[in-house]
Amino acid sequence: MSEAIQNPDRSSVPLVSVVVPAYNAETHILEAIESIDVQHGNFQTEIIVVDDGSIDRTRSIVQEVKHVKLVSQANAGPSAARNRGIAASRGDFIAFLDADDIWPPGKLAAQLAVFDHYPEVGLVFGDCRIFTESGEQPYTLFESEKLGPDFWGSAGIVVDAYQKLFRTNYIPTGSVLVRKACFAKTGLFDEDRRLVEDKELWFRFALQCQIGYTSQLCELKREHEHNVSSDREGMALAHVDVLREQLRAHPDEVRGCGVNVRAKISYEYSILGDWRERDGDVRAARAWYKKALFAYPSIRPLYYWLRTWL
Repeated sequence: MSEAIQNPDRSSVPLVSVVVPAYNAETHILEAIESIDVQHGNFQTEIIVVDDGSIDRTRSIVQEVKHVKLVSQANAGPSAARNRGIAASRGDFIAFLDADDIWPPGKLAAQLAVFDHYPEVGLVFGDCRIFTESGEQPYTLFESEKLGPDFWGSAGIVVDAYQKLFRTNYIPTGSVLVRKACFAKTGLFDEDRRLVEDKELWFRFALQCQIGYTSQLCELKREHEHNVSSDREGMALAHVDVLREQLRAHPDEVRGCGVNVRAKISYEYSILGDWRERDGDVRAARAWYKKALFAYPSIRPLYYWLRTWL
């Protein structure tokens, strides 16, 4: 059974450090911690909550939970908070859980089993289901994106992991378990990024380490109006920046994947145009379609750009 650590015998069972970045998380932080506490298996856990400059009761609430290690910093974003937690960790493995999300039972045990079976793997992730106050979405990430054996290419290990990240970010951050030693090769989260910072790091992992997966549900992600990911325009532009960075930093690897990055950037701009058009802002929609055309000329943005003039 997993438990808060005192003086763990690390020679007998692995120690999992769970990093929980928290900003104004008073409403949900205890539920997140409880979902870690109920993880059972032949391992031990330490929970590190990084208070990212909260101005609500997050810090005082966490201080009351004696087995949780609290680290505080001025507000610097989730990347800096996760990095601070990694630096404070003692575990052989690192996991991440946002303060408003929860883990289903058996999450850590399922992932450690993958590590036992594939000792060369550096990161293991699992499926994710979004929920709101009114209930859970009917389909998980794997189900909605059709991410099954045909996509992964192997049982337990993702084949061509780098190439597949260009299709979709199939790695939910709250579902991840990482062998801590791998950070020496990949580096940590880019603290200059506050959006799509996770996918940028997963690209680095895909280039440096083998990536494993489990089909088990490993994260329940809470969707609400205060989610950072609700900033759809910011998310799209951050994604474009990550794609440009891959093209700039790893041209040979991108070329070897046969991925048309410029076409994907054009698509992101087109989607922004679609959103603006649905919002009734034709001028802004036209500007995004024009950017899409300059990024990679194709019929789709041309058609919609012309349509905005009608």
